[in-house]
Amino acid sequence: MKKIIITILTLSLLLFTLTACGDNNNNQPPAQGNGDMDAFDLYLAMTDAVADLDSLQATVNANISMEFDGESIDMLMTMEVEQVMRSATDIELAMAMTTDMGEFGSMNINMYFRDGYLYQDMSEVLGVKMRSPLPIEDMLEGMGLDGAAILFERGDIRDSSVREVGANREFHFILDGDALSDILADMMGDMMDNLGVGDVDFSFGDVNYTVVIGPDYLPITEHLIFTMEMNLMGETVTASYDMLIGYLSFNSITYINFPADLDEYVDGELF
Repeated sequence: MKKIIITILTLSLLLFTLTACGDNNNNQPPAQGNGDMDAFDLYLAMTDAVADLDSLQATVNANISMEFDGESIDMLMTMEVEQVMRSATDIELAMAMTTDMGEFGSMNINMYFRDGYLYQDMSEVLGVKMRSPLPIEDMLEGMGLDGAAILFERGDIRDSSVREVGANREFHFILDGDALSDILADMMGDMMDNLGVGDVDFSFGDVNYTVVIGPDYLPITEHLIFTMEMNLMGETVTASYDMLIGYLSFNSITYINFPADLDEYVDGELF
């Protein structure tokens, strides 16, 4: 069960990492007609549009298949996300997760982030509510990003395409897994260290990435299919993900209604 929980936390933190970064002014989309923009141009335009947001609300549905200790398990995770961005690294976040693990049952985990701390309500699973420091700004600076968005180079993608979907556009590409690993592995490792897991190595397979954006370049849906391998507690855990993110609203909330008892969460490590 511990490894299952860690894998679920890892997916949640992966989502957190991908949305926790701001604009990168070094990768502006080219000044050209909308019809001339390829998939990478649209990705950059979308990233810039999202970086200008003050808040967002989204849902996530993920089918996850895990293999560890010679066993396999299939899970369905649903998640509700609220995020308020004060600046590139000053954000507030709430994620309410429900995971259906078939014969292993289901569990609910709520996670919150504010003021440099990750709050984990795992009372239904482990009977604990804990908080751990998560210095996102320091992690970004350590990676040389300093608040810049996690953007990929054009050479890191292949098989790109764009098509019209009514008034919207859909773009697709396959992102090189080694490039993703280089960008995220250190940060994800630092996050897990802060959670008390430690000694976790990550590698990602190629990401099949499809996005529908509106005329304002803001995303409507993001669909990611990828694999991830973790060396965890001396063993290898392999997981495959099929994840759909649906965006419900932008700039419609100004604050997150955090639980009143966050100050009562215990400082410490889960594992």
